[in-house]
Amino acid sequence: MVDEAVLDEIRRCNRLPREHAGFFNWHEKEIKEAGVTDIFLDPRNHEGQHSFETFNVNPNDPPDIWLFDGNGDKTGLEITELVNSQAIDAQIHGLSNYWSECERWANKEYFEEKINEQVSQKSDKCRDLVSEALNFELLFHCDELWVEKCCDAFLSEGVNMNPHVFGRVWLLLSYSPHLKRCKLIKLGETYNDGFKQTPKSGAA
Repeated sequence: MVDEAVLDEIRRCNRLPREHAGFFNWHEKEIKEAGVTDIFLDPRNHEGQHSFETFNVNPNDPPDIWLFDGNGDKTGLEITELVNSQAIDAQIHGLSNYWSECERWANKEYFEEKINEQVSQKSDKCRDLVSEALNFELLFHCDELWVEKCCDAFLSEGVNMNPHVFGRVWLLLSYSPHLKRCKLIKLGETYNDGFKQTPKSGAA
C-alpha cells in the first residue's frame, strides 16, 4: 500500500502549473536525477550501449551521479534537461506562441544551439573534476515532442558540438508506446583522435 504522504506529494506535483515536457519532471532535484539515471541504466532502454550497473547520487554536485560498472570503476555523470523554457512559460501563462515555440525544434540549428549551450556550461562545470573518475559523461533527458520527431533526421547528418570534457554525450527521450521503452541515443563519443559523432550507430 502506498504511503499517504507519497500520495499527497504526487497530488501536489500534479497540480503544479508546468505541463509542457513533463515526463521526467519532479520538484526535487536529487529524486529527479536518480529517476533519470534509473531509466538510463535499464537494459531495455540502452540495449548494451553502456556497461554501467549501479549508481550513487552525489551530494557534492558536480557531478550529479557516480556510475559504477561491473568492475567497480567509477564514471561521473552530469545530467541536464533539453527543453524550450519559452514553451514552458507560454504554456503556464496561456500565451499564443506556445505551439510556435514547440515547433522551433524542427530547426536543426536551434537543436544544435540548445545542445551546445548545455555542453559548454556543463563542461566548464566539470572540467576540474575529470581526474576523479575513470570518465565523465553527459546525459540529456528530453520530453519535447518535436525533438522525438526530428532528431533522427538531425543525427543522420551529424550534430556539431562545442569542445568539451565528456567521454560520451547521450540523449534520453521519454517513453515511447511504439518502442515500449525510452529511446537512448549516443550523440557522440571521444576517441584518442578527438570527439566523433556517432549518429547512425548511436541511434537505437
